[in-house]
Amino acid sequence: VAVLSSQINDDENRKTVQAYTHLALFKESLGQIRAVLNTVFLQNSFNEDTFFMFSSNLSTLKQNRDKFEILAPKKLKEIYENIFNTKTVYDTFSNIDTAKEKGLQGSFNIDAKEWFSKVTDSIELLRDIELELYKHVYKSMDEKIEQASFNVAVFSIGALLGILFFASFV
Repeated sequence: VAVLSSQINDDENRKTVQAYTHLALFKESLGQIRAVLNTVFLQNSFNEDTFFMFSSNLSTLKQNRDKFEILAPKKLKEIYENIFNTKTVYDTFSNIDTAKEKGLQGSFNIDAKEWFSKVTDSIELLRDIELELYKHVYKSMDEKIEQASFNVAVFSIGALLGILFFASFV
């Protein structure tokens, strides 16, 4: 998808496909953070390797979220904000911030089951946004196909009229 999107000449659809790529990577990073922090919250501490992995995943998550927000068409940004602006998402990212702030010192006092449930719900919301993005792409493609079909029909009628005019002239 990353290679294909760079070859699309239509700017709007290229940006939409690129936005999808970053949304998918954002969701994947959140899934990886879910796994890492679930173990961390069960143990109530990080080890150095796990903290490095968490920091790396968090950086990837932020980069892809920001790129999605930059590239997504206005309507998709509105859908994203409407779907993803919930208390569950707020709590998920609040727990992530707590893990980041306390780091290697540990003592997070976050229930691992509750964490896992909330972050899973947040990931499901990202899936809902993906589905809305698919609808947007399909609608846009259908409109472009209809426009291309109309242009072909107009050209064909024009060519036929031109041939008839030329034939009657001859």
